[in-house]
Amino acid sequence: MVIDAGDRVGERIWELPTFEEYKSQFNSDIADLKNSGGSGAGAITGAMFIGSFVDEASWVHLDIAGTGSDCQAVGYPKKGGSGFGVRLMVEACLNAGEFKVS
Repeated sequence: MVIDAGDRVGERIWELPTFEEYKSQFNSDIADLKNSGGSGAGAITGAMFIGSFVDEASWVHLDIAGTGSDCQAVGYPKKGGSGFGVRLMVEACLNAGEFKVS
């Protein structure tokens, strides 16, 4: 649903793999879980960290770091903040049947 919403508004996204072996990057000597996966697979381990608290609920992690400015996507200004992800989330919510535009 979220991927389709992104396609409709020109904010294309894709699902990254969450391999079980990446979980070892969260090991810590002083905490149950550390919020730093190390240098490899940062977007993936960021999502996995959030996912470790979600249980069975549907969820999505949008790693929008680096999209804050100079976005060349259709419909965005060439300079300044892009707001990437806002159109996508509005579209996803509207199409989830939970919200109606009057």
